[in-house]
Amino acid sequence: MDVKQFQTTFQRFASPALLLEGEDWTLNPAAQALDLSPADLDRLKDWTEDDMVWLARRFFHISVGQVDGGRLYLLQPDVFLSSAAENLSSQLRERLNMAFGAVSSLSGSAALRCDLRARRDLSVLNRELYRVFRMAIQLEQFITPNPFVERVSQVDIPQWFQHLSGELGELCRKAGVTFTAESDVDELTLPANRRQLSCLVLTLASNALKSAPEEGARLALTMRRQQDQLVLTLSDNAGGFPPDYLSDPLWNAPERPIPRRGLGLGLPTAQRIAAAHRGTLMVFPSQEGTRVAVSIPLRQEDHLAQPELPIDDTPGFSMAKILLSDALPDTLYFPDPDGDDP
Repeated sequence: MDVKQFQTTFQRFASPALLLEGEDWTLNPAAQALDLSPADLDRLKDWTEDDMVWLARRFFHISVGQVDGGRLYLLQPDVFLSSAAENLSSQLRERLNMAFGAVSSLSGSAALRCDLRARRDLSVLNRELYRVFRMAIQLEQFITPNPFVERVSQVDIPQWFQHLSGELGELCRKAGVTFTAESDVDELTLPANRRQLSCLVLTLASNALKSAPEEGARLALTMRRQQDQLVLTLSDNAGGFPPDYLSDPLWNAPERPIPRRGLGLGLPTAQRIAAAHRGTLMVFPSQEGTRVAVSIPLRQEDHLAQPELPIDDTPGFSMAKILLSDALPDTLYFPDPDGDDP
């Protein structure tokens, strides 16, 4: 099947269809509408059999067939699974609010607070609740069509960096990780979503800390202004995960679980946040560690951006502790009986 035959056959096909010939892709209009990333297309190249696949924030049944000179991919959206994922996120938040309340109430007992074993058990329980909360947030972010265009404001970038690096540095210190932060940006206001920028950096930090050595772990965050780009770089001394694993959501399958892994949505979500800010994210693994660089173009004008206002979507919780809950020790999660984050 050549490109002309493909276009004639699948031009009006309601479901996405893709043709791969050598290294060249041809997509029908339904597939073009998915706005698939290069990483999505690279993943599809290795697909050789019918299966379920997660692409463009939705579940699809994929059918693969060999044709003359190439390979044909047909995608059938699974509306039930996609809507179920959205409902799951909402249900998890509701149940978690009740669970957090119960744990906080238990921690108010003076006798229990003096019991070392009980303190340890409550810390583990509370940390696991944070981890489920993290999954709910990731699901919510990843399945929403475009949540990142909302709440764009004129962000004071140096102030944001100072606050974020201070919070991240304090948590690393408590976890025994050496953390450094450097910036050469003195003055810069950028139309952006402050909370999502923090989510991006914290997600990358979580990936780094989860694979950090037990002793001598190091994490470095830098911010540089390079011509017309704002460049954020996070470097570690850990082995990390192969880039193809990191970009593959839901890859932590039950039959081959990876310790301390969640849904696998972390890096894809970080990539999506970078793209929503018209930027790019690149991973550079090496034997000495992994370096992740995020480049965001500097835009001084944005008519939709408003003056920055304090936003807190999770009152009583530290976003850093939520997104790093897969990587920080249990001892940092003993619940506060007053219901506020320690």
